[in-house]
Amino acid sequence: MFVTGYHSQLYRLTDIDIDWFRKERLPQAPETYDYLVFGDLNGISETSLYMNVKYSPTSTKRQLTEEEEECAAELFELGKTDEALAIHHAAEGQTRVLEGRLYHWNGQEWRIVAKPRSGKHYPEPETLSDIFVESRDKIWAVGGNGVILFGNAEHGFQDISFKGNDENLRSITKFKDRMVIASDYALHWFDGHLLSPLKPVLDPSINRNIPNPLKVQAVDDVLYYFDTKHGVHTFDGERWTEIEIPPELLERDFKGLRAAKTR
Repeated sequence: MFVTGYHSQLYRLTDIDIDWFRKERLPQAPETYDYLVFGDLNGISETSLYMNVKYSPTSTKRQLTEEEEECAAELFELGKTDEALAIHHAAEGQTRVLEGRLYHWNGQEWRIVAKPRSGKHYPEPETLSDIFVESRDKIWAVGGNGVILFGNAEHGFQDISFKGNDENLRSITKFKDRMVIASDYALHWFDGHLLSPLKPVLDPSINRNIPNPLKVQAVDDVLYYFDTKHGVHTFDGERWTEIEIPPELLERDFKGLRAAKTR
């Protein structure tokens, strides 16, 4: 089992220990970026892993000079709010956003294999949310603004996003020979070209409010669906079944990970 996190954290968990996974070879933040956020990780084996990484840009905001602060204060007192705010805005610098990368570990090093954009029809950089390994040669990844990537580390990835889709895609899996994608508000079938609603939708008695999909995952012939508002449900291709979470489990306090053994 692997655990990823902010500021380039990647741990490997075994039955007896918790330790960094090849810490000395982890991807490093390049210049103009403060740090890397490691996200979803999936793969065939420990020598073929895929990981989505967010690049957090260095802030371009600077402190106001003493002269600028005095000038802004005077303008505020004179009621010239717009001019005073303009001084503050000038110090904020260029607006920069998180950027996504898809990395691959080949057993020796991490290498960037894809730089997702906001769908192939849009120029802005985007981030990834989920990775699904269908087979060694068929790797899927989805992300914000409709990004859908397909391919592999050896032959490269294609952006198979389609024009007009600007939904934030949260998760992807394969269920009974069909691809299922969760957007930020619904579940969809994906035929390789377009998204269509996954039907039947959750039973009205279950669907108490607008869904907020978090993760879809298929195991054998059962689709597991995790929703931040609706909880956990299973789907057999015909009907939905809600899985009740024991109240005592929801009330448990997380005490943190056990302390690592000293060596």
